[in-house]
Amino acid sequence: LRQGEYGAALYPESTNTIRMVTLIEPETNLPYLAIAVQRIGNSVSRPVDNWNRGGLCAEVDLATGTLSRAAARETTERRLVWHDVHPDTGAPIKGVQVPYWEEIKKVILDTASRMAYYKFLSWDVVTMNDGIAVIEADTVSGIETLQVHRPLLRDKRVRQCLEHLGYVRRKS
Repeated sequence: LRQGEYGAALYPESTNTIRMVTLIEPETNLPYLAIAVQRIGNSVSRPVDNWNRGGLCAEVDLATGTLSRAAARETTERRLVWHDVHPDTGAPIKGVQVPYWEEIKKVILDTASRMAYYKFLSWDVVTMNDGIAVIEADTVSGIETLQVHRPLLRDKRVRQCLEHLGYVRRKS
C-alpha cells in the first residue's frame, strides 16, 4: 500500500493512518463520527505510526478536516510532548488539511450504516492520491490515543451511546 502525498508529507517512513470512530445512535440506528485522529510515525515508531510504539497523533477537526497539534509520549518519563511540526522532519502538522475530508467521512458513514449491527467501530484509513484505503475496521480501539486531545465522555452524545451499549455506567 502506498499512501498519497498527504500522508507521505507528514512522515514518509511510515504509513500514516486516520483512526475514525463511528457510533450508532440508539434512537435512530444511524451512525455518526465520534472522533478522528491522524496517527503519524516518527524515527522511534517507524515503520509504523503506532502510538504505543512512540508515534504521534493529532486530532482531526470533524467539521473541517484540519489537524490539531500532535501529541507524543516522551519515552523516559511517559509524559505528553506537543508538536506543531514533525519532530524529525519539521513538516507542518497543526493546521494541515486532510485531503477530501468530506468524501472520507461520507464513505465511512455510508459503510457504517450498512453495518449498523456494529454499534462501535474504529476505522483505520489511509489517504491515497486518488481516494482512500480502509485497512481495518475493528470493534475495539485503543482508547488512550483517542483521548489524548479530549475526554470522550465529556461529549454528551458519545456518553449516551456508550451508556446505552453498557460500556460506561449511567450518571446517577
